[in-house]
Amino acid sequence: MLGEIAKLAGKYLRKGGTIRGVAKDVGIQSGISGLLGTLAGGPVAGLAYMAGDFATNLPLVAAARKWAPGKEVTTLVKDANDKIVTKVHRPPSAIEQGVNLGASVLSPLAVDAVTGGRLYPQETIPTDVSQAQQLYQQGIQFQDVNQGAVQALAQGTRFQLQGLPERVTNMPVPGIELLPEQQRYLAQQMSHLQA
Repeated sequence: MLGEIAKLAGKYLRKGGTIRGVAKDVGIQSGISGLLGTLAGGPVAGLAYMAGDFATNLPLVAAARKWAPGKEVTTLVKDANDKIVTKVHRPPSAIEQGVNLGASVLSPLAVDAVTGGRLYPQETIPTDVSQAQQLYQQGIQFQDVNQGAVQALAQGTRFQLQGLPERVTNMPVPGIELLPEQQRYLAQQMSHLQA
């Protein structure tokens, strides 16, 4: 497949000697794709995405450059002897830039299709999480929300043990009840406060 792409690119690029110009323009963007691939999946992924981008863009950009060349622009520049000379160059057309960008966006999808997505690190996600692990994780999340304050919870539930109104204060909380000795102590303390 890559051999056919190289032949097609060579066919378009031999006429007019533009292979270096196209390779330079495409190579810069392919280097950026390689850098992003390295950051996402490591050096092997970076090389694969860079090569895929280059192999995809080179023939497409060459064809776009041949089909819709940019307009020639003349600029006045100073040479090494401080003489003003005219320099003619041809910036890429909007069609060429669009083809280059579009091919760079689609080339990672092509590389992923060829490699089967094996270039990215595979993450193992547990499928069976116990209730104790879930409660622990929820406790950590609640602790983060409450600026680090640790809350005591009833066994196997999300009910807080501290700060809840109890039956002694005549504010019922279904399902939670203090031990009888704790209720007697609180009743005694309440009677001292009311006296």
